[in-house]
Amino acid sequence: MAKPLVSVIIAARNESDKLEACVRSLGAQRASFSFEAILVDNRSTDSTLRLARSLARNRPWLHATSEPKAGTPRARNRGARVSRGKILVFTDADCTFTQGWLEELTRPLRRRGPLPVAAVGGSVESAYLVPEQPNAWEQELDRVFQRWESDRTEKFPGFLPWAPTCNLAVKKSVFEELGGFDENWRLQGYDSDFCWRLQASGWLLAYSEKARVKHRRRHTASGFLRQMRSYGLFNSSLLSEWFKCRGFSPVKVWKNRWEAGIRRTLSQPEIHPVALAGRAFHLWGCLEKNWKMVHGSPRFASQRRGDAPRSPE
Repeated sequence: MAKPLVSVIIAARNESDKLEACVRSLGAQRASFSFEAILVDNRSTDSTLRLARSLARNRPWLHATSEPKAGTPRARNRGARVSRGKILVFTDADCTFTQGWLEELTRPLRRRGPLPVAAVGGSVESAYLVPEQPNAWEQELDRVFQRWESDRTEKFPGFLPWAPTCNLAVKKSVFEELGGFDENWRLQGYDSDFCWRLQASGWLLAYSEKARVKHRRRHTASGFLRQMRSYGLFNSSLLSEWFKCRGFSPVKVWKNRWEAGIRRTLSQPEIHPVALAGRAFHLWGCLEKNWKMVHGSPRFASQRRGDAPRSPE
């Protein structure tokens, strides 16, 4: 069998209720190139792995495997190791995809151009339990994440641009040069870390608005608030590691981050209770970092291969 050009890697843990919709949506993609999908189960306690193997039986392009050690970046790295494509696309089992998603996301990586583009991120939209009929909670979450998406792609990107691993494509050769995702981050922060290491090494991260995925959000208030707290904890730890390695002043870093937070808040036409609660729990996570001392290991690839941009392959 000829090698596919693109390998779609789906990390999953206890996603048996969402997995089939993801696989069907991926199978409906009309692409001008061959692709495979690798579903990596990460210690699920439900029927996720069994369902994945069942779905793969009559889909030659779908393969199921497992990663015995806990950690989403471990699962994604496992998928990358067994992949056969020249382009890696990362997504989640609770995502579905608009038609043309795979074509648009990989387009900049399939064309030879004057810029050293090595990765592409796409846009992330909310998916609902009942399509096109969001309930009150889903509408509130949608407002929160629409603002977040706007911050990430347009207004307040923070340190350097980044793309979430529910919608990220990268050249496999570059992914391997960078050592894959840093598994020390375990749950979160590894996607930002990878995108920053990629750019610090002279490569470019592009953005394709037409490459859209629909992502299921947390369906309870407690789940959402835990997620925000976790984001604050890991993101604060990640930034601290990076700024420390780059020799930035901690005082200046915190000053700039608080100013950015104030600009975000003042730019909002109205403050929603859910958004306000989310920011409070995010701040809790940021402060919690200082006594939990959560750290990863950025392992700057720029130290291994230099900062100079390379010509696109």
